[in-house]
Amino acid sequence: MKVSVKNTTSGELLTEKSAVLKGTLSKALGLIGKRKTDGALFVLKRESKIDATIHMFLMLVPLDIIWTNKNCIVVDVRRNVKPTSFFDLRSWKCQTPKKKAKYILELPAGGAEKAKVGDALHFEYSE
Repeated sequence: MKVSVKNTTSGELLTEKSAVLKGTLSKALGLIGKRKTDGALFVLKRESKIDATIHMFLMLVPLDIIWTNKNCIVVDVRRNVKPTSFFDLRSWKCQTPKKKAKYILELPAGGAEKAKVGDALHFEYSE
């Protein structure tokens, strides 16, 4: 399943063909090991800060991360989050949203330029 994500506050399209990840294994693996990506939308079972925490271990490219609540309102944005380096222990940290989130949109670095906290997003799913 793919998803198109539009920022309805600004009218800007954020992504047209990001993968939708709902299962436990697909969410655990996420975008690990991918050099090129159209992004991914993680759908959580409930709003949570802990469940919405992500890592950058074994990632190969920097990402922008957008967290939204159950009403698809952006609650946090992180831009240009670097992959974890095995040689720099300071990079070994997780990203936790400032508020509870139900959806996590990971985009290639620069993909969240058109999103800010408080914006409303619309998800349109396709096969």
